[in-house]
Amino acid sequence: MIIKFSEKPNYQNVIIFVNKAGDILVSNTWKDKNKKTVSFLKDFISSAKFGKSKELLHHIFAQDLTEILLVAIDNTPKQLSFLKIGGKLGKTVLKCKFKDVALVFPDQNSRDKRLANNLQSILEGLLLGCYEYNAFQTDKSQARVFKTLIINCKKNKTLGQQVDNAKIMAESANVSRDCSNKPGNHFLPVDFKKVCQQVAKETSLKFEALSENQMKKLNMNCLLGVSQGSENPAYLNIMSYQTKNKKAQTLMLVGKGITFDSGGISLKPSLGMGEMKHDMSGGAAVLGAMRIIGLMKPDVNVIGLIPAVENLPDGKAFRPGDVLTASNGKTVEIGSTDAEGRLILCDALAYGIKRFKPDAVVDIATLTGACVVALGSYNIGMIPNNPDITARLKAAGSQTEEYVWEMPANDEYEELIKSKIADLNNIGGRWGGMITAGIFLRHFVGKTPWAHLDIAGVSNDVKHIDFQPDHGATGSGARLLAQLALNWTSK
Repeated sequence: MIIKFSEKPNYQNVIIFVNKAGDILVSNTWKDKNKKTVSFLKDFISSAKFGKSKELLHHIFAQDLTEILLVAIDNTPKQLSFLKIGGKLGKTVLKCKFKDVALVFPDQNSRDKRLANNLQSILEGLLLGCYEYNAFQTDKSQARVFKTLIINCKKNKTLGQQVDNAKIMAESANVSRDCSNKPGNHFLPVDFKKVCQQVAKETSLKFEALSENQMKKLNMNCLLGVSQGSENPAYLNIMSYQTKNKKAQTLMLVGKGITFDSGGISLKPSLGMGEMKHDMSGGAAVLGAMRIIGLMKPDVNVIGLIPAVENLPDGKAFRPGDVLTASNGKTVEIGSTDAEGRLILCDALAYGIKRFKPDAVVDIATLTGACVVALGSYNIGMIPNNPDITARLKAAGSQTEEYVWEMPANDEYEELIKSKIADLNNIGGRWGGMITAGIFLRHFVGKTPWAHLDIAGVSNDVKHIDFQPDHGATGSGARLLAQLALNWTSK
């Protein structure tokens, strides 16, 4: 996507904002050069059709054949933010099959500062909203190609920075979406490793990947247990960002990267199993976040860990009833091979905390269907052990509109994951499944401030959020985790 500033006043396709008073929020130069269109817009705005409408967006044609998306920013419900306005614009631009469009802005001395103050949110939403994944569609005749966005106003440093930030945030979330949307046969653990390596090179992050032999020496038997049913080897991808501030704290992000989850021996039903290509969305979120962090350079050191594993059944696959020993020495009885995400995360958490000694840790995963039952598709479930990291995540989620909801995690739930033959069982029964999964992971973080994020409900096929696609991966978590790092201040 090309985004550029231009004060040129004439374009065929334009986005124009109007406020509650009926003011067309454009520059005086644009008004002078487009008098017929301005007259047409004033007539339309004063018409009963517009006055009675509560719609945000009007797609209209001026007499000079200018195609206009008119945005009535004061006709919107209170919960409709500039991010969602941008998302709706992005989807509409695709629907209209625009190749280019001009976002017309008022003069910098305009009394209505909302557009200039919220350019980043508008653009971020637009770039997220116009996302499509059609990599495997050979007929390109119906492709909706949107190539160029012109910001029709004079560029200054503040607006330029907002554009840069919006592109980094949205494009990085779209990298996460691309990874998650790829079919399992096109995105094996080794492919995940290659993408991590590419992003690290692009953003000057340090990168390494632990092989199965290396993980075996580190006693990561829970992670390797999940992998042993697949012919494709697992990797633990490690991406590192180092700030110049020598006194900065270290934040560690850990994302579940199950590139395909059949359920293993505890085989999932065939209906809907194809959607398990999205079971690496937590890892994709960490990848996208690390891309943002590498480009925007927050004042905190960040380690991103992505265990990339495939969970398949064959003669070598681990079984229900097996006991695996994690890298921190805890033993785990396997109640279900389909509760595999917590097994790869527990080894990654224990290893990462021991090696990097972070000041705070967040893990993120499409971990449980129970989270979807509890929260649906509009909140991320959270199990924390520390009020500070809880507050930071809630604040970051409010900024990126990826809201987190804290679930209870009192010690009584511990009883549900006790094993009669090992330290822990990897399932806790039918009830409170999201909570018991989080409490299981709590056993591998010690006293380190930590939070577990379950994105099972928000990772794909989310309806009625304008900056999210109605089908496929959402990239949820990438912007949230990056914003957490960008907000970080060491205490």
